[in-house]
Amino acid sequence: MYTQITLKNGLTIVNFSSPHPFTFTTGEILPACEPEWSKKMSLDVYEESTERRKTNDYNHGMIETVGLWSDTKISVGIPDVVRKNLLLVQTKLDIDIVLVSFMLLKALKDCDVYWGKKDLSNGRYHHHDNIWKCRTIRCADRITKEIYPDRFCI
Repeated sequence: MYTQITLKNGLTIVNFSSPHPFTFTTGEILPACEPEWSKKMSLDVYEESTERRKTNDYNHGMIETVGLWSDTKISVGIPDVVRKNLLLVQTKLDIDIVLVSFMLLKALKDCDVYWGKKDLSNGRYHHHDNIWKCRTIRCADRITKEIYPDRFCI
């Protein structure tokens, strides 16, 4: 299940699926989700790779490969179980912010649900855009990994 905390500033924040805790600059800690829940809330990830190679022209036109890598284009899908659970948590009146991964937030934006144009449960369009509470963290310190308790990314 997701975890939640009510911060000193009065905001109730949910960790929707991260297996890692979040430490706020105030010292408050939003607990990690259980590994089983995190796995259950995983996105469908699709990869399209293109192999690349670095070559050097040696010995009168002989080409030698000196490095290989792949450029990978990643796209994601939101499984039904994630959609349903996300809808349930966002409709709770006592929750202010639902922290999700950047990839999930991008996928929501790409399919119009984030802006309240489409309902997560059935794909129908609606006008209740005030329930879309998903945000990503705003890191306050790259070294300590603390996050802001009052700044979130959309």
